[in-house]
Amino acid sequence: MTKPRIPKLSWATRITIARIVGVPIFIMAMMGAREASPEHFDLYRLVAFVLFFAMGAADVLDGMVARGQGRESRLGGFLDPMGDKLMICSAYVLLAGTRWPGPRIHPWLAVVVISRDVFITLGFITVFLVTGRIRTEPNLVGKACIWAQAILVMIFLLVPTNTMEIDYGRIILFSLSMATFFFTVISGIDYTRKGIQQLFEK
Repeated sequence: MTKPRIPKLSWATRITIARIVGVPIFIMAMMGAREASPEHFDLYRLVAFVLFFAMGAADVLDGMVARGQGRESRLGGFLDPMGDKLMICSAYVLLAGTRWPGPRIHPWLAVVVISRDVFITLGFITVFLVTGRIRTEPNLVGKACIWAQAILVMIFLLVPTNTMEIDYGRIILFSLSMATFFFTVISGIDYTRKGIQQLFEK
């Protein structure tokens, strides 16, 4: 009796899985920075920045590989946004926490970012339960939202600890936070519209 052949994972999917595996390592670096002494804080957050940047670069790379090989699988289409959500949500939770020693992301923005992802996930589940199918095609608005959120995280990981004590520093970070808020809300509305369309498709 021949054994069923297990399909090989594409390189794009392997990169996506590696990116997901990197999330707990990033969280450990962030936790290390939070608990570190002042003289070691910058080292830990630099490690966290490098890990976060690498996961963002891997997000771009897996998409390029998938399109280049013409192997955009359903598994990759599911894992890729999951990796984005895990990466972004973990960063916002930790950077908005009161115990983070560096400049903190506004808690209200973290709530908006995480609520969007929870709402979209529940919407996907609802569409699938009602229709038995779901489409998860990436779109420009969603990618712009993810990149705005990711860039804001990297900025907060890099800026000096006393940035919030300087007037122009507060203004710049607040302006960038508002831009991220705008992209997050617009993306949430766009996904809601498309989810409703899928619910009522024949």
